[in-house]
Amino acid sequence: MNTLKEAFESGKLVPYNDILTGKITENSFAVGFHAVLNGTADKIYNDPAVYFNLTHMTKNLRGIFNDVLTRVSKGGARPLLVIDTTFGGGKTHTLVGLYHLFKHSSIAKSNKNIQSILKEAKLENIPEVTMVAIDCHNISSVKKGADARTLWGEIGKQLGCYNLVESFDKELKRPDASTLTKMINSTGKPVLIMIDELVNHLKDARAEKVGDTNLAEVTVSFFHTMTDVIVNSKNAMFIITLPGTESAYKKESEMLEEYKKMVKELGSREASFTVPMEKSEIYEVIKKRLFEKIDETYTRQVAEELQQFYTNNSESFPDEVVQQAYYEKIQKSYPFHPALIDLLYERISTITEFQRTRGVLRLLCHVLRNVYNNVHLIPNDIVITPGIVDFNDNSISQELTNKIARGEFQNVIKTDIVNDDSEGKCQKLDSKDKFGSNVRIATSIYLYTLIGTTKEASIGCSPKELVLSTAVDKVTYPKDILNDVITLENNLWYIYNKTGKWHFDVEVNINRVISDETDGVSKLEYDPEIKKRLGKMLEVSDYFDIEVWNHDVRNPHKPKLVAVNYNDIKGSEDKVPESIKEIIEKEGASFRTKKNLIYVLVPREDRISKLIEASKRFIAIREIKGSIKSKPELKTYSSKIEELLKESESNLNASIELCYSLIYYPHGTIIKNLVVQDGYEGAKNLPDKIYMALVKAQKIVEKLAPIYIVDKILGSKSEITVNEIHANFEESPSYLLPKNKQVLYDAISEGLVNKLFGLYIGGIGDILSISESNYEKIGTNFYFNRKPASGPKDAYYILPKERAEAIENKLNSFSDKGKEGVTKGRSGFTYGGGDVGTGTLGGKGVIREPDFIDISDISKIGEYKDWEIQNMGFTFSNVRVFPQLQTKLSLILLGISNVKHSVNISSGKMSLTINEADISDLNSLMEILFKISNMFADDLNAHIELSFGSELKIDDDLVDNFDQLNSLGDVLKFNSKLKK
Repeated sequence: MNTLKEAFESGKLVPYNDILTGKITENSFAVGFHAVLNGTADKIYNDPAVYFNLTHMTKNLRGIFNDVLTRVSKGGARPLLVIDTTFGGGKTHTLVGLYHLFKHSSIAKSNKNIQSILKEAKLENIPEVTMVAIDCHNISSVKKGADARTLWGEIGKQLGCYNLVESFDKELKRPDASTLTKMINSTGKPVLIMIDELVNHLKDARAEKVGDTNLAEVTVSFFHTMTDVIVNSKNAMFIITLPGTESAYKKESEMLEEYKKMVKELGSREASFTVPMEKSEIYEVIKKRLFEKIDETYTRQVAEELQQFYTNNSESFPDEVVQQAYYEKIQKSYPFHPALIDLLYERISTITEFQRTRGVLRLLCHVLRNVYNNVHLIPNDIVITPGIVDFNDNSISQELTNKIARGEFQNVIKTDIVNDDSEGKCQKLDSKDKFGSNVRIATSIYLYTLIGTTKEASIGCSPKELVLSTAVDKVTYPKDILNDVITLENNLWYIYNKTGKWHFDVEVNINRVISDETDGVSKLEYDPEIKKRLGKMLEVSDYFDIEVWNHDVRNPHKPKLVAVNYNDIKGSEDKVPESIKEIIEKEGASFRTKKNLIYVLVPREDRISKLIEASKRFIAIREIKGSIKSKPELKTYSSKIEELLKESESNLNASIELCYSLIYYPHGTIIKNLVVQDGYEGAKNLPDKIYMALVKAQKIVEKLAPIYIVDKILGSKSEITVNEIHANFEESPSYLLPKNKQVLYDAISEGLVNKLFGLYIGGIGDILSISESNYEKIGTNFYFNRKPASGPKDAYYILPKERAEAIENKLNSFSDKGKEGVTKGRSGFTYGGGDVGTGTLGGKGVIREPDFIDISDISKIGEYKDWEIQNMGFTFSNVRVFPQLQTKLSLILLGISNVKHSVNISSGKMSLTINEADISDLNSLMEILFKISNMFADDLNAHIELSFGSELKIDDDLVDNFDQLNSLGDVLKFNSKLKK
C-alpha cells in the first residue's frame, strides 16, 4: 500500500525543510508589492534567485513575460496589459516577477525558465528599461513631505521628470496627452509602468473633492489619456491590475467598468486582458512551492490504487472519479486529494477574505506540516484528504475561522469536532484525539460549510461529496460514513441537514438539547419503557399466550410466546443460549411435558445498543416537550420537538421490532431459530408476523396431512384417542404443531374418508370381541371410509388401518348372514351411525376376535400376566435414550433367544434400516446405533422393534423389569402386541 507514511519515510515525497521546521511565516505567502519595492518582503519574494526557483511558470505567466520583453525590446506585442482577476489570483506575484526580471536581470537570466522565454522571444539579453512600479496602497492624496498626491505625480517622480506634472499633481488635475508623452520619452529608454491594486487608491480618492467631481473620477479620466499615449509610443508598456467583484470595492469596481470597456475597444492588437494562472495550474504551483521532491512513479501508483478503491465502490462516489480525467487529476494534486484543493480554490476562495492562490498555499503549508508530524497516527492514508485537516492545529484553525471572518465558528469546532482537551463530541464518539472516523466526517462537512454565498442550495456537503472527502481504504468506508453521519446528526450541537446536504451553523441545533437530555436518561427509566412498549406490541394475539420478561413459564394450554429480558438473554442466528434450552425444556425444576408449545422471542445481541439508544432518545424528547413552558429558549422549537417526538416514538417501536426478531423453537432434539423480517403481507401486528414466520418455516401448520398422523403417531399402536394424538403434538418437539385442534380434526376426518385409519366412539373393550349380540352397537359407533356428522371428538379412538379393516370385515360378515337368513336378525342396519354407507347387520352367532391385544402403556404390562409378548417397539427422538434403553432391554432379554431385531433411524442427513435380523449381541448393536445417531442428531427419529419367535411369558420378574422403563416415559413411546 502506497501510504503517506511510506512516501515520507522513503524519500519519495520531500517537502521543503522550511515548511517542516515552521520557518515559513505569514509573509511567505501574502506579499505586498510595496514590501518588495522597499526590500522588506520575505526572502522568498525579495531574493530574485529564490523567487524564480520557487515560481511555477504557468502558461499565461510565460506569455506575460514574453509580451513584456518583446514590447520593450522591439516595440512588438500589445502595449497595454490588464491583469483582471480576484485577489490572490497571481496579480502581485506577476508584477514582482517583472520587477525582478528587469531590476536583477543578471540573476533572472540564470534561471532556466527565463532563458527559455528569452529564446522564444529571440533575445540574447534582458533589455534595460526605465521601470515605474507603484503599489496603490502607498499613494495618498494627502501630501506627506516629498510624496506625490496622484498617480501621475508618482509616475513623474519615478521617471525623473516630476517637474513636467508638478502643477497637475498639486492641483489634482489630469495631465494632457502632450505632457504625458513628454514624460514617457524623457528617459530615452523603453518604459515599463506597473500599477498594482489600483482599486485601493480609487477607494481613498473618492473622498477627495475636485471641483464638482472627485479625485477617483479624475484618476479614471487620467487612465483614458495615459492609455492613448502608451498605445502610440514605440516601446513603452503599461500594466495595471484590476479586481473582479469584491464587495469591499464594489463602487470603485463599477467606476472602472467603463475604463475596461474602453481598453477592450482598442482591439486585440493594442490591449490584452489576462489571468496569470488558470485553475488547472494550481496543482503545479502547489508542487513547485511546497515540495523539494515528488516521485512521479509513486504518484502514479497512488492514483491507480485510489481509483481502484473508487471503482470498487463506484455507487457511493461521484461519477467523475472513475474517469481517466480524474486519474490524471489525482496525479497532478498528489499528495493532496483533488477534493481538498477544489474545496479551497473553488468554494472557500469565494469568501472575500480568503485570497485564492496565496490562501491555498498558506493553508496547505500548515496542513502538510501537520500531516508530516502526525503521519504515525494515519498509517493507512495514501493522500491528504479534507477529512484529516486537523483543526486542533491552531495555525490551521485560524486560517479557516478568524482569518476569513468566520471567528464565530471557533466554538462550533471546539464543541462538536475537536479541542485540546479531547472533549469534542466527535472525539468522544471516536474514543481518540484526532483522525477518527467521526472527526474526519465532521471536518469535511465544516470545510463544505465555508463558501462566500448565503444561497442554501450551495452551502453544505452532499452524501457523495462527503464520501469522496472522507473515505479511505482500510480506514473508513462509504457505507460506514453514511451511517456515522446520521449518528452525528443526533449528537452534534451545530450540525444541520437541509436540502440533502450537511453543514454547520453557529445557531445551536435542537439536537444539542436532546443530546444533553439523552445522556441523563438512566437504565431505571429506559428498561420499564422498553418492557412496556414490547408488551403493548405483543398484547393482541389470536394465536399465542404472551409472557413478557417472565422466564419461569408453567406448562401452557396453548402456544406460548415468551419474550425474554434483553438484560438476561440475547442471541444470534449462529448460537443458542443455554438459557433458551432451560425455558423450553424445564418447568421450574422439572422437565416440561408440553415442549412443542413453547416459543421464545429473543433480542439480537448486535441490535440491543440501538434499541437502548432509541429508547433513551424518545424519553429525552418527551421530557423536553414537558419542560418547554419552563424553558423559554425552547419555545421557538415547540413544533419541531413535537415532530421529533413522533419520529423518535416511531423509531423506538421499529428498533424494538428489529431487535426482538429472533424466534427460538424446539425441533426434535435441537433448538432452531428463525429471523422475523418484513414482508409478511396481512400481518396485523408483531405476534402475527411471528406466527406467519413459523408457518413459513413449517413448524406450525394450518393444514395437516392425515398420512402424517399414520406415519408419525399411530405407527403400530392398536388404538389411540384423539386427545392423545393432540397431546403428542403438544409434547413432542419432533412433530409439527397444528395451528389448533380443528386442524387435527380436519386431518382425522380426511383420513377416515380415505380409509387411512378407522374411528370408534365407544369403549375400546367393545371391539375386543364382536358377536351377534353386540355387532349392531359396535357398527353404530364404528367409522371407516366415513366420518361422524359432528366430527371427531377428543375421547374417540383412532384405529390403525389393518385393525379397522378387520373390524369392517367382521361387521360385514354378520350383516351378510342376516341377509341370507342363516340366523335370525334384522336387516337394513347401517353401521357408522348412518352417516355414510348402507351395510346391514344381523344374526345371533358370536365370532370372537383372536386373543391378541395391543398396548401402548408400559405400566399396564402387569395387567396381562401369563400372556405372551409377540413383539414390542420403542420410538424416540432423543439420542441419549440409547444407553438407558440398552441397559433395561438387556435385563428383559436375559436368557431369551430367537429374537428378530428391526431398526429404523432417520434424520435430515442419514437413514439406517435393519429388517428382522438375528442379532446375537444387543449391547453391541445399541452402542453402534448410539455412536452413529450421535453424529447425526438433528431431526432424529428412531424406532426399534423386537419380534419373539419363542415364548416370552409375562411374569413378575418381567413386570419388574418393565417397570424400570417407566422412567423413560417422557422421552420414549412404547407399543406391544400380546397373545393370550
